[in-house]
Amino acid sequence: MTRTLALPAPDPAPAPVRAPAPAPRTGPHLRLVRYEPAPGEDPPVPPAAPRPSAPAPDAVDDPPGAREAITRLLRLGCEVLDGRRPTAQLAAHSEEEVVRYWRVVAARRPAARRSPARFRRVRLCHPRPDAAEVAVAVELDGGVRALAARFDLRDGRWRWTVVRIG
Repeated sequence: MTRTLALPAPDPAPAPVRAPAPAPRTGPHLRLVRYEPAPGEDPPVPPAAPRPSAPAPDAVDDPPGAREAITRLLRLGCEVLDGRRPTAQLAAHSEEEVVRYWRVVAARRPAARRSPARFRRVRLCHPRPDAAEVAVAVELDGGVRALAARFDLRDGRWRWTVVRIG
């Protein structure tokens, strides 16, 4: 006698699981950038170089003797920084805050690595006839440092009012 076994019916296929919808992007987006033209394409034309801007409308020309006097004071400051002059010599030409700043900066320089400071470039701007702002690139201990300073004309003499070295 033959017996037939009844097998249970297979379970229906489970419903596909859907991934949650991606959240909108809020960070940077990456995009493919081609660095070379495709074969047969012309290379892109680089944008034109920006034109130099005109001097600020409120800037004034250098007063007579200003550049020489300010350069002399900057050189004095660098000699103090090198240890070739005492900081007291700056007192007659500078605010007390400037003298204190030079004293601290000079003390922080290691004596073993000191080399004479040299100017690489001096940029001078006069926002007013009685004020000068200076940006100087200074070679110092084998590196280049930025020096920013402000000078004010008082009683016919330029006085150093602010200095920072970066």
